[in-house]
Amino acid sequence: MKLRIVFPTPTLSCDSTRQLETNDSARDGVAGIDLGIKNIATVAFPDEYVLYPGNSLKEDKHYFQRAEYDTEGESGPSEKSMWARRKLADRETHFYHTLTDTIITECVERGVGTLAVSWPEDVRESDWGKTGNKKLHTWAFDRIYQYLDYKGEIRGVEVLKENEWNTSKTCSGCGDDTKSNRKHRGLYVCSSCGLVGNADCNGAENHPSLVRRRTA
Repeated sequence: MKLRIVFPTPTLSCDSTRQLETNDSARDGVAGIDLGIKNIATVAFPDEYVLYPGNSLKEDKHYFQRAEYDTEGESGPSEKSMWARRKLADRETHFYHTLTDTIITECVERGVGTLAVSWPEDVRESDWGKTGNKKLHTWAFDRIYQYLDYKGEIRGVEVLKENEWNTSKTCSGCGDDTKSNRKHRGLYVCSSCGLVGNADCNGAENHPSLVRRRTA
């Protein structure tokens, strides 16, 4: 299948008229999403994979957190420090709204009626070490799901939670779950059937497969 990479930015506008638009035509397609930190969302549509990297979020955090730290007052946050904190929060909110609106709109336009979203169970309750905790305990996967869920309900797309356990290492082609199949830098190579591809795309593809098996 084709692979497309989209770089959503907090400065993109969110078209609310498209978000509220409804479509009564039959939609029986199933898509899956693998949520992550480097690639915020990887969507497996029936005919194409779409990656949404988080570059702009990372750049915003670096810029505004630096502005906050540099203007921190001795007696507490300064006015400029508080501005930087609010500005970052606003831009993150707009980013997630734009991202999820784009994904739901693509579902509607592609005839997708069911969207299976990876759900990392207990990720915030687990100890991943100092660096891992900083990344994973603040990961906005639940926020993304919430936005997808209510936007999908408005537009007639059913959004489901799918436990992501083993989906990142399981081959979407043959089901082999050898841990070493997932290589470095996001490369996936199946030791059984020879499938080679992006690891996030492979994980995303496993979610609609689970849905189809349950409904078959």
